[in-house]
Amino acid sequence: MTFGRRLALATAAALIAAAFVLYFDYSTKQFGPGGSDFDQLWFAARAVWARRNPYELIGPGREFNWTWPFLYPLPTAIAVLPIAWLPLLAARVLFAATSVGVLAFALSRRGAGTLAILGSAAAVDAARAGQLSLLLTAAVMLGWLAFVLPLKPPLGIALLAASPRRKSLIAALVGAALLTVAAFIGQPGWFGSWLASLQGTLHMRAPVLALGGPLLLLALFKWRRLDARILLACACVPHTPALYDVMPISLVARDFRESLVYALLTHVALFAQQCLVPGLPPAAATTTAARILNIAVYLPALVAILLRPNRSDDARAAATS
Repeated sequence: MTFGRRLALATAAALIAAAFVLYFDYSTKQFGPGGSDFDQLWFAARAVWARRNPYELIGPGREFNWTWPFLYPLPTAIAVLPIAWLPLLAARVLFAATSVGVLAFALSRRGAGTLAILGSAAAVDAARAGQLSLLLTAAVMLGWLAFVLPLKPPLGIALLAASPRRKSLIAALVGAALLTVAAFIGQPGWFGSWLASLQGTLHMRAPVLALGGPLLLLALFKWRRLDARILLACACVPHTPALYDVMPISLVARDFRESLVYALLTHVALFAQQCLVPGLPPAAATTTAARILNIAVYLPALVAILLRPNRSDDARAAATS
């Protein structure tokens, strides 16, 4: 596929994502802060610009009323500064459109068929919530974009380790260094505040510890494959059992058929979570959601990988464009 056609497809995907986020926010009247996960980053970036500590402002009952304290490292908020000057809704739309467009450009390197991944419940949920998982997934394929991987540790760093190409390592290290220096210049004490905010985060879980999770370690038998290493990275790192965090697993899909299967399985997972999770106590909700993702997404991806030869697929599966 030519560069021009890939760019056109990416632009179309970005416009569709922008329209979807606008429609969703207007239909649900979620205009104010707290309507999406991205909002806390937007608020944190503005707080940093005003020389205020976002770790003291974001959380239950605080100025930015959120279910959890601010769990991102401050460099992630620094990275959002270029769009934090925009009104919240405009920033949401721009972030979602950019994320989907970049991922579409990355996926199109394998052919137009893989764009079916963008119809998955994971991609739709990530765009709606303004989650970084879309950019993290694209960064595995686009070496120059790897600077975004450290923005969501430890998952992003695990994905970087799964695909340690020279261009990716350089981009990630340079990006992390610049943003970290800027964070310490702006707020020298941010690291201690971040560590304090991480205490008591019980809603994160490594899929390998959920139902059927130990089986995911069988991907070690295919360790030469990028898709196997991505599965292991996602399985062994604690993260929320939410659909948007299974976006990197989409890279197991190699063509339209496999992309469509992945998309359908995420919708099955969404339906199961909507039926079984609401009303449960927090701990039980996390456990049930994690089990559903393992059964519907992680284990089928493992089966696909085990049926493939144990040889490097990096050149085919991870473009360096």
